Amino acid sequence: MKSVIPDQASACDPVKPAVLVVDDDYATRLSLKVILGEKYNVLEAESGAQALAMMGSSSAQVALLDIRLQDMTGTELLRQIKTRNPALEVIMITGYQDVDSARASMRLGACDYLPKPVDLTGVGTSVATALEKHRRGRTSTDERNELQELRKTVEHYA
Repeated sequence: MKSVIPDQASACDPVKPAVLVVDDDYATRLSLKVILGEKYNVLEAESGAQALAMMGSSSAQVALLDIRLQDMTGTELLRQIKTRNPALEVIMITGYQDVDSARASMRLGACDYLPKPVDLTGVGTSVATALEKHRRGRTSTDERNELQELRKTVEHYA
């Protein structure tokens, strides 16, 4: 039986950073929500399709993706997410430790790869590191955009 996940955006605290957890296992999603919920708005998706549908309305800065989902692989989802939102930091989680999938995920842009069951301290540290990386990336992008606008203005008056 599929669980129904209500609209989560309306229940988010605008001050907390958002983390998207994508896993077809309800217990894993619940565990991660409990572990991360004090510091982050935890959004949930039980499938790759649901995660992709949430991409337009989600404010997530970090996503945790299960490597094996029922409707697609985690690496396939990672590829699609990075195409749509390259700034989103992605952490892969898996119950199947496979060196090849870990390498593939890292090549596709994942910032970390964690085994299940997730370690309480490890997942918190990994999310905090990914969030900091996201913030640095946003700052760099903003600075590049401002610099381009300044160059255009200077060229216009030169």
